Amino acid sequence: MGKIHFSIRFSLLLVVLATVLFLLSSCLARQTLNIAPNGSGTCTITISLNPEFVDYALDLGEAAGYFPNRDTAALFDQTEIRKSFAGLQDISLNSLQSDGKKNISIAFSFSNIQTLLTSHEFFRKTGLIRYSTTGNTTNISVAFNNTLVHIFFEEILGLSREEYEYLLPQPGESRASWYEALDFSMENGRAIVQSSFVSVDVTVPGTIQSHNGADQGKNCIRFSQSLENILFAKESTTWNLVYRQ
Repeated sequence: MGKIHFSIRFSLLLVVLATVLFLLSSCLARQTLNIAPNGSGTCTITISLNPEFVDYALDLGEAAGYFPNRDTAALFDQTEIRKSFAGLQDISLNSLQSDGKKNISIAFSFSNIQTLLTSHEFFRKTGLIRYSTTGNTTNISVAFNNTLVHIFFEEILGLSREEYEYLLPQPGESRASWYEALDFSMENGRAIVQSSFVSVDVTVPGTIQSHNGADQGKNCIRFSQSLENILFAKESTTWNLVYRQ
């Protein structure tokens, strides 16, 4: 199975901040996973960037020569996204909507979640979501760790480690030192990270037996972790959901 590349055409720092940081205060990114009784399902990814952030991205992109024409510049490349889905098996792109700059919504379906998680390189390497069934009981676990960030850059964005690693905390680096460097790279960088969270919403069929996430109602559980804790964690934080059909 091939790679999904969400092509966002601006400088590496902006790729980091717009795609990896889930900015609750100024921007929003949400992933929802809906699983059917037979293991098939749908996934929707929605990203909304606030106008001030978009202007900042366009300013840097224009200065770096990425955007010959600022007015027609597109941060989200819909053509490349469609091409990436066309090369995948057992995954179908259902809808893609974007204004090119501020908002994008991607919805896709999969034929079997077990196949998706074991065969797609991103899920297989990160172990972000694990799914197992015994009889009529199913366990879903979501694990947040800093490996997820590295694999996200390399498998989703297609960047080499040399192209992004300098923006992340270095081994042994303190939070204070990293935040100082981040503030130098971008205004309010510290505040952005401290208000950022990674979240996954999972909706399941059947009766939920137990979970350690946040109940959203209608068989939906949200697993959330601050980006700051993910980047500096020495071990994974694991969230679990058990349901019975």
